[in-house]
Amino acid sequence: MNDDTAEFSVDDEVVAPGGARGVVCDVREMTNGERVYGVHDMNGSVRYYTAEGIKRLLQ
Repeated sequence: MNDDTAEFSVDDEVVAPGGARGVVCDVREMTNGERVYGVHDMNGSVRYYTAEGIKRLLQ
């Protein structure tokens, strides 16, 4: 993971690809060492993204 990549924590509000808004509900490390974030969206789905795939929601 490079130093320019944002770190996210559980309960952070984020925007995923396609404009889907949600809350980080899980943080896992894959076998290759990359961290992925489970995002619980407004439809009740949980999808996993790398830090490059989500943006922090500005409040």
